[in-house]
Amino acid sequence: MLVFSHLLLKMTRLFNWKWEIMAPLFGALLTFAFAPYDHAYLALVAPALIYASSTMLSTRRAVGVGYLFGLGLFGSGIWWVYISIHDFGGADPLSAGLLVMLLVG
Repeated sequence: MLVFSHLLLKMTRLFNWKWEIMAPLFGALLTFAFAPYDHAYLALVAPALIYASSTMLSTRRAVGVGYLFGLGLFGSGIWWVYISIHDFGGADPLSAGLLVMLLVG
């Protein structure tokens, strides 16, 4: 019984962090609403999911979840900058990669 209650306590702690785990995934999901994927309905679904989660959280946690959502969106959508620099700008792969890293961080 003690093992079960300990496991339940760990699951409860993880469940408390579910929005922090899901927010970057929702942000990455929003990337698929844009070209070349063109799943336009995701432009409504992903922000609706993040809005629904933020209404259930404290202000401080909602700000953190919003930041993680933006981080997921940015992180999954930054690949096009490399394509633009390399394919259309004519830069070699190393230079394009370094420029993208400079932009990101």
